[in-house]
Amino acid sequence: MVSEIRHSIEKADIRFKNLKAPLNVVLSGSLGRIMAQDPELCYVVSTCAALAPLYGASDVTDIICTLMLNKRDSSDKPDMGYGYDVRRMPITAVMSKIIESVFLNVVNAGHKMDSIPEELCHLHIHLLDHTTFAAIIADLQHRKGDVLIVSRCFLGDLAAWL
Repeated sequence: MVSEIRHSIEKADIRFKNLKAPLNVVLSGSLGRIMAQDPELCYVVSTCAALAPLYGASDVTDIICTLMLNKRDSSDKPDMGYGYDVRRMPITAVMSKIIESVFLNVVNAGHKMDSIPEELCHLHIHLLDHTTFAAIIADLQHRKGDVLIVSRCFLGDLAAWL
């Protein structure tokens, strides 16, 4: 998934470098584009790109912040109660700027991931609230082996992320 975004960005960069114009074209050095190239941080860009059609920037920021706080905690059971945690405020302030950069310079620039498969497009998409979504993702990241997710409705955001 991330490789699609990286390839799209690299292709756009090559087009700009080869542009024959009387102007001096400078490639974007935005944080979002730089993060897409970094193996340690590319999950932020891919998560934003997967969730952008379903959520706004503030919701994606909440999801990423909750994922980061769940990852930082060493317990096996992810916590879903980070709504007003004091640790959340400094992270949210920084992450909101990063997510805005990803939305502006990666997602809005046309560097997108594949959408939900055609076989599932006819289903009505249900979205999870950001704490539940982040808790499910954090729990999936702690699992070893195969996982079966059973739901009464089609969770579009979870399917897009997976």
